[in-house]
Amino acid sequence: LTVGGFKNKQMISFDKLQTVADKDGLAGLNDFVLPVSQAVNHFSQYEVKHEQLQCLAQGKTVVMPATINAGLIALYSETTQFLGVGEVLADGYSLKAKQWFKPAL
Repeated sequence: LTVGGFKNKQMISFDKLQTVADKDGLAGLNDFVLPVSQAVNHFSQYEVKHEQLQCLAQGKTVVMPATINAGLIALYSETTQFLGVGEVLADGYSLKAKQWFKPAL
């Protein structure tokens, strides 16, 4: 069984989560929290240049220096901070943000 790239052995039952929460409170659940970027680790990745950050954050489309297949892509800063999910448009050069996590600009 897999769900969104996560294998069965990585999944936690609600019963187990409830048991941990009852025993250790909400802080006990922190051990089960994964970084958001784990949900898109099967996507192609693109390093957003510093000068592109502001445009993407404002919902503008930016031009990438090389062509990439159209579709969803994981966006990272030059310092490897996960920024969100972008969409490469049909031309293979245009990129827009689909789900943006506000980075420290």
